[in-house]
Amino acid sequence: PSFFMGIPMNGICDQSIPASDIGGRFVSLVSSYKPLFQNKPAALVIIEIEEIIAAHLHLIDTNAVKAITALSMLEYKTESSISEISDNLGWSRQQLFRKCRKLSGLSPKFIQQVFRLQRMIRNFNKGVELTDQALLHGYYDQSHMIHDFNRLTTLSPTDFFSREN
Repeated sequence: PSFFMGIPMNGICDQSIPASDIGGRFVSLVSSYKPLFQNKPAALVIIEIEEIIAAHLHLIDTNAVKAITALSMLEYKTESSISEISDNLGWSRQQLFRKCRKLSGLSPKFIQQVFRLQRMIRNFNKGVELTDQALLHGYYDQSHMIHDFNRLTTLSPTDFFSREN
C-alpha cells in the first residue's frame, strides 16, 4: 500500500487524509494515463486501471507482498500463534511486528484479535451457546471471547448481540 499511496500506512492510522494529499506512484501512474480515461464508462476505466496496475506490479517490493500475505494469515489463521505465522513467512516475530505496524499501524496480535471478533460477529448464531461459538471461532473459552468483546467493543457479547435486533 505505501508503494501505491506514497505514504506508509501507519502514518495515516486513525486519521482522515484528504485525497489530494495522497500522492505516490499510483496517482502519478494513473494520472499519466488520464487522457485515455476521458469519455469512457466507469466499468471500462476500472478495467484499464487494473491493467495499468498489473503491468507495474513488478515494481512492488517483495517484502510488501509478504506483509500483505502476513495480514491474510492473521485473518484466516487465528488459531495459529504469531510465532507460527512469522515462521511460515520466514520472518522473526519482531520482523512480523515491524511489518504489520508499518502496513497497518497495528500489532499482529491486535490484528488477529480484530479479525477473530469480526468473524464471530459475522457468523453469530443465536441458536448456539456462546461457549460453543467461542470455541468454533478460535477462542480458548467463553471468558476469552468475553474479554475480547469488552476490550474491542466495550460491550459484553450478550449486550452487543441484543443491540443487533
